[in-house]
Amino acid sequence: MLLVGIGAFVLGTSLAVFLIASIPTVLAARRTAQAMEVLLRTAEAELPDTVAAMRLSGLELSDCIEEVSLLSGEVTSGIRASAQAVTAAEQGIREGAKYARMAVTDMVVPTIKRRVPAARGTVEAELQRRAQLQHTLPAIRQMAATTKTVASQLRFGLAALKLVSGANQARRWVLQQRGLAEYNRRREYM
Repeated sequence: MLLVGIGAFVLGTSLAVFLIASIPTVLAARRTAQAMEVLLRTAEAELPDTVAAMRLSGLELSDCIEEVSLLSGEVTSGIRASAQAVTAAEQGIREGAKYARMAVTDMVVPTIKRRVPAARGTVEAELQRRAQLQHTLPAIRQMAATTKTVASQLRFGLAALKLVSGANQARRWVLQQRGLAEYNRRREYM
């Protein structure tokens, strides 16, 4: 019996030590449970709004993607239409150039070849007729005489200008040689 009593005492003591040691753990678990309760209440209050906002953003994103795909289709068709228009314009220009070249070679060049000799003969005949006119010879002689007179007057003017320029250079040289003081003294007496 004594052994049973000692066993019961050891068991009771170890149970008491275990319970005393588990008090801080139980308090920490209580605090954690309270924090979890606050967190769950906050999540319960905020989660529906957040989910609704995410749902709305998803719908807007879906609409945006749909609009972008429509726009890309329109841009693609616009680019194709522009490429076709450019190709058609290029082909039209090439055909127009071909027809213009054919028109020039088939119609314009032969017409010019037919009419140039006649026109050339007419121009040459008119030039020869004007060269033989009597009233042009005196006019040409008068213009030559006037030109000769003007040329001699210009030569005389250029020579006079050179003479004045040389005199001016000589005056500068003399002034430099005599010095500025003597020049100033001469100015005072003048």
